[in-house]
Amino acid sequence: MKEAKSGAFNGVVSAFRGFTSASITGHFDSEIISALPSTFQFLCQNGAGYDPIDIAACTKAGVRVCNVPELADDATSDTALFLMLGALRLFNPMMATLREGTFKGPNLKLGNDPRGKKLGILGMGGIGRNVAAKARGFGMEIQYYNRNPLSQELSGGAKYVSFDELLATSDVLSLNLPLNVSTVQAFSSACVH
Repeated sequence: MKEAKSGAFNGVVSAFRGFTSASITGHFDSEIISALPSTFQFLCQNGAGYDPIDIAACTKAGVRVCNVPELADDATSDTALFLMLGALRLFNPMMATLREGTFKGPNLKLGNDPRGKKLGILGMGGIGRNVAAKARGFGMEIQYYNRNPLSQELSGGAKYVSFDELLATSDVLSLNLPLNVSTVQAFSSACVH
């Protein structure tokens, strides 16, 4: 704030916020905006969301904000597949038996093969489509629910089903929704019914 108020950024038109920016500046809000020069017009957030930015304050000040929604699609879908395969193949319990020296024995559970399992994807945006493409490589059948069905090309041939059918018929469920007011209870409230 002191640097901004000193005039060090006079003439600056735009800024790019990286992953560490929030730890330096805090939430990008009206206080920060008021310290910036009147020339400041654009803010780019390096990531899929806008969590560290007060969009209403930016809008009010005439600052346009953009993000990079595809930035984390690969990394996020890789992590989803890693966790999915770990759960199916019982990686954690198997690692525990290795550490205990009981890996071989009559009670050894081998887990489940992903091949032939029906993967239900809730939210078929960039991450959901990326998860689907990678899961096909493991022989999984893909179905999805999204606010709107996607074109055959965009869905990669995945079957569009209702929300209830997705929950009732999926062997594995991958939740790929942005966390916001309209999605925060989407899954838990459906399970109550």
